[in-house]
Amino acid sequence: MLKLRRYLSFSIAAFLVIAMIFLAIEAISFKIPIFGFHSIFDRRNPERLPSRAAYLDYSVQDLEILLEYLIQEKYWFLSSQDLYDYFLIESKTIPEKHIGRRPVMLTFDDGYENIHAFVLPLLEKLEKKYNLKIPIVLFLNPAFMERKKNKGKPEYLNCDRVKEGFEKGFYDVQSAGVNHTNLTKLPTSDLEFELLESQKQLQACIAESSDNTVALHFGYPYNRVNRKVAFSTSQYYRSGYLYNDEMFKINIFRNNYRISRWGVFRGDSPQKLINRARKASKIQPQ
Repeated sequence: MLKLRRYLSFSIAAFLVIAMIFLAIEAISFKIPIFGFHSIFDRRNPERLPSRAAYLDYSVQDLEILLEYLIQEKYWFLSSQDLYDYFLIESKTIPEKHIGRRPVMLTFDDGYENIHAFVLPLLEKLEKKYNLKIPIVLFLNPAFMERKKNKGKPEYLNCDRVKEGFEKGFYDVQSAGVNHTNLTKLPTSDLEFELLESQKQLQACIAESSDNTVALHFGYPYNRVNRKVAFSTSQYYRSGYLYNDEMFKINIFRNNYRISRWGVFRGDSPQKLINRARKASKIQPQ
């Protein structure tokens, strides 16, 4: 009985110590909210440019409310390369103008045509209003970009659309594999093809640009990733993004190939997203 009591006492003490360590790490973690959108629709004409999954649709009207708040509160809108340079590898010093501000990132998966129809005009409108260009990260699949329009089926951005948004400074063009397939089920040769060929095709689409940040970061299709996929991704890309509905936290447990995102769904109110954004850390002087 005495040995049992000692064992229980030791176990409880060890648990408390571990809990305190995790709480301490949580307290000092730098937090960056990364929102993951898919399809965007206009409430005034909800049947225009439908997606393949209505529950993933988000209205452009609610998106505007969110963006207005983030702009007015002076959030720093990150590109994928900003996150990598300033926070993941810290190869660049954060500019003075961003000190005291909170970072945030907006990503869009699948490359629906409705992004160009609804989001791009909104970004241009906000740029004129606030003199601020907001980058959005697009995780694209080249096979979707080549699909011909088919009545009643989702429409996707083609290369010309992607290039237009890129040249205007709004689209941060990144990869999600060629065919949007579950990479964890592929043999090595097919996995390598999905990763490398997607990168090649997206970079070829933006070939005339001097920008060297195209298709350097990866969004895992269907949110499926294992050690093999993460390792293969690291051979071609600088970071990998997944959906786990958590704040991205920079601490000793951070994994650059498992960057956290919050999925955004049709039923999410702008206030819900704003409340999440408010949890972002403020950038302190270095």
